Amino acid sequence: MPDIERNLRFLKFLQNEGLIDDNTVKELKDLDIDIVSYLVETKKITEQDLLNAYSKMFKLVDKDGSVVNIDKIDKNLLNLFPQDFIVKNKIIPISMSDNSVTVATYMPYIDENQIKYITKKPNVITWYTTPSKIKNIIENLFHSGSIDLNAEEVYIEAQQEYNINIEKLVEQSSESAIVKLADSILYRAVKDGASDIHIEPQEKEIVLRFRIDGMLKKIDTYPTNIKDPLVSRFKILANLDISERRKPQDGIIKIRISNKKVQLRVSTLPTIFGEKLVMRVQFPDEFSALKLETLGFEEDEVKKLKQTYTKPYGIILVVGPTGSGKTTTLYSILQDLNKEDVNIVTAEDPVEINIPGLNQVQIDEKVGRTFEAVLRSFLRQDPDIMLVGEIRDAITAEIAIKSSLTGHLVLSTLHVNDAPSTVARLIDMGIEPFLISSSLLAVSAQRLVRKLCPHCKIPYEPTKEEREYYGITADVIYKPNKQGCEYCNHLGYKGRTVIAELMFADNEIREAINQRKTTEEIREIAIKKGMKTLFQSGIIKVNKGITSLEEVLRVSIQD
Repeated sequence: MPDIERNLRFLKFLQNEGLIDDNTVKELKDLDIDIVSYLVETKKITEQDLLNAYSKMFKLVDKDGSVVNIDKIDKNLLNLFPQDFIVKNKIIPISMSDNSVTVATYMPYIDENQIKYITKKPNVITWYTTPSKIKNIIENLFHSGSIDLNAEEVYIEAQQEYNINIEKLVEQSSESAIVKLADSILYRAVKDGASDIHIEPQEKEIVLRFRIDGMLKKIDTYPTNIKDPLVSRFKILANLDISERRKPQDGIIKIRISNKKVQLRVSTLPTIFGEKLVMRVQFPDEFSALKLETLGFEEDEVKKLKQTYTKPYGIILVVGPTGSGKTTTLYSILQDLNKEDVNIVTAEDPVEINIPGLNQVQIDEKVGRTFEAVLRSFLRQDPDIMLVGEIRDAITAEIAIKSSLTGHLVLSTLHVNDAPSTVARLIDMGIEPFLISSSLLAVSAQRLVRKLCPHCKIPYEPTKEEREYYGITADVIYKPNKQGCEYCNHLGYKGRTVIAELMFADNEIREAINQRKTTEEIREIAIKKGMKTLFQSGIIKVNKGITSLEEVLRVSIQD
């Protein structure tokens, strides 16, 4: 896979050989792409230039095409390699001996450790050839035309839950058995509606947990013997370094399960008992269908939000803790605003889902691509709408606020507990009250609550005290069935919905901000103007039978 640092070394070598100029180096030096294919396809170098350069860099260069040939490939060796590994890494396994494996590539560098892990051979012999040669062989190997050589998606075998004998797996610890176990974990996570997969090494076992509707649930345990091969399987799919177990790593797996596109954001963490693995499960196709109406906002809230975010400039903030649906709300707004005549730019860390029509930038502080640097660049990109993934510091806050005052609509998030507290948080960051009052359009403070299972929820009549104390108006409300049913996976809840505290900045609230009034005073004004608190928003859903009183009390504080 591409690597910025090694790309730069290769570019410098080509420059020293007189094959490319300084402008080409500057153009490509910070790009994490397949630069060899790029250089050849854009005719900056020829494939013969590449072979000549490789002849000076390496001993084994297949100049006449006699070595790298589909007829010479050992099919048994080929079967050891996942198809996605070959496609992503541009590597063709050729032959194998007692202590070595021979491969071919057109990349100037390969990860030998992963090849050694897959083949269980201590040495890797590498032949270098051209992009066209490798790509033609890959097409022929995997049924010409059936695979996109530039695709990042991995097709796994996870179409069912495999009946895996764990004891036998420990004895064999075979590649195919580990692959089946890994695929089975992914299949079950998607089937159960998990948002996160946790694989946690403990002293005497490996624990598998899923986060379903915001709650972690223990799913299974495995013997510690399979810890390393299981984690390595996921690291290979995510193109992480399987030999690096001392540092955290992050990667992405793109797969298809039951004909559904799935993206997994992979994070590894070294613990005292080995690497802990967490995978965030996302469904890219579902983001394209996002609408505020389907997230759980009330009809009047959707109407007011749409009136607000269709204004030409100003800032809208979505606030709340991690996992409160802030990104989903922002993406829903962007989907509605995403038109041909609008230039939308986003700065995100990370870019969670690629959305056609948006110009999305991945923040990478290691190469100087900070929120501050990207936002300053945005202003030279003729934007109409700017999304700032998160306002983390005073400089980012100032640029975002000032951008919203110069003819741009800005959307962003803050880690604040409620809507009125947003003002105090911005002032604490050093933003002058007059800048806040002039730019602020609206704040949505939100939480996610679990929805009661419609098939097994239990009705009951609230007591008089509950009605008066909590503001319940329905004759009958519902609570979860603790035994649950098959539909809800025996959890009593199925899915989640948003409860929101929406504060819209009008003249009275702006005046309160200018006068540096307290958070409580701003809250009183907002409530007088019609703002429902988080708790009140939750009680509305309790009255409608959507969620339970105990669930609302779990995520919000009673007024």
